[in-house]
Amino acid sequence: MQIKQYADEVRERWGDTEAYRESERRTANYSQSDWDALYDGMDAIMAGFAELKADGASPGQMYVADERFTKNIDKHCDGTATYIGECINSYCG
Repeated sequence: MQIKQYADEVRERWGDTEAYRESERRTANYSQSDWDALYDGMDAIMAGFAELKADGASPGQMYVADERFTKNIDKHCDGTATYIGECINSYCG
């Protein structure tokens, strides 16, 4: 991976934002194992999206088409699943 290159770019673009500082604070003590788990998790998510695309799933609908999926996502904040679906539909539309 080109993590160093990306890290430099991110720092240059967003280094003076509160979101960047918060991210730095939260990840300051990550071990290599933590980073590996994060990358593996993101890779699994992208593989899942690829599988949905290959199966012909409509973008964004998976978040609200199955109430179990919606409930799991909305545990963070009610309406999050709908919001994600709308974001995806807006981007893809």
